[in-house]
Amino acid sequence: MFQKRFQIRFKTRLQTHIAFLLAAAGWFGTQAMAADLIATKPGVMCVSAQALAQLTLPGGESRSHGASATPEQLAQAQAGGCIDIQPGVTVTVLTARKNTSVVSYQRPGSTTVETFVVPNIDFSPVFTDDAAALQPAAQTQAQALALAPSPVQASAATPTTPAAPAKTATPAPTVAAPDGYHVTQRAPGLDGDSIELLEDERITPALQKQLWGTGASEEGLPGNDPKPLVKAQLRLVSASGAIAATRQLDYPLARVEPAPLHGLPGPVLFLTIDATAPMGSYSGPATQILMPARQSLDPVQYTADDGKSAALVLAATGKAAWKISPSRKGGADEIQQVACSPDFDKKDSTGDDDDFVTRYETYRFVDGKWLLTRRQRQGIWESDQEFPKRNMFP
Repeated sequence: MFQKRFQIRFKTRLQTHIAFLLAAAGWFGTQAMAADLIATKPGVMCVSAQALAQLTLPGGESRSHGASATPEQLAQAQAGGCIDIQPGVTVTVLTARKNTSVVSYQRPGSTTVETFVVPNIDFSPVFTDDAAALQPAAQTQAQALALAPSPVQASAATPTTPAAPAKTATPAPTVAAPDGYHVTQRAPGLDGDSIELLEDERITPALQKQLWGTGASEEGLPGNDPKPLVKAQLRLVSASGAIAATRQLDYPLARVEPAPLHGLPGPVLFLTIDATAPMGSYSGPATQILMPARQSLDPVQYTADDGKSAALVLAATGKAAWKISPSRKGGADEIQQVACSPDFDKKDSTGDDDDFVTRYETYRFVDGKWLLTRRQRQGIWESDQEFPKRNMFP
């Protein structure tokens, strides 16, 4: 009844490579140790766990991809936030995390790519909590970057919390890009506003994939083109097509994706800027949090224990990593970040691991604000090691 192809592209800069298994119908018996895994099955992709449950097979299979659904089941599922996978549609998994996956797909005949956050019950990835820790959003390769404007629909849901039905965003007016730029991504804002990411007009999805995480973008394009890449921009476009705000980024490459953070008062976006230097272990993609409801392009701020505030930036480098975790006390998801650096307060170097200090940080959303708590210990941590256990974080 339906025919579709799931395609996973996964690439990590960590020395420890983790393969994610996306099951086509239930769980596979063995893990697929490969960067790419393609499975073809008929089915419906659900944004809501409740809607997905309405498509559970009589034999107890908790998926919608094992058999054709009845018209009645499809009607129920679509009312609950499912996407009818028509023949010829390719669904791409952009990011796989423990509880959710960020996926995109392009409807037949459409020129835009739509993006959703869906519960992993619909994809059944096989990996442990520690493995999930090594796959932060800032280190994934988004394979469906559209050259045409791409509305992002982020109806985030966990398998235990039904999401609201997915709604198709009203097409935003087309606003011309500045000379030398083109719009590579578009995310919905508030009341018809949209947030657009603009990059150098020479950057294609394939070229961005090639340059991402290498530091080469600072040197320009490969080959004989000597013209440096222009720095990426964000802009806020109103429903009427007026440019309400612009923001110049510090580097040429960036990405915008729905943030699978549960328990927040509204949709949240991750803005990841590729700040990788050609050499060294202290640079890499840096992820900021944008809240479209604030109608601002500025990243959210956090407040530390001492009352000082700063932009919340999540680093993914050779000596830093981060992950999203459910709150231990209920409420919104937490973000844990580990980061290591030389101990500049140490007077006498011993030439061993005690010359470094590792910080364990937790960001929590409390009463409308992001709060930071941290602790630190002597010793070194690097990204080829396992992500620290949860009890290491305050």
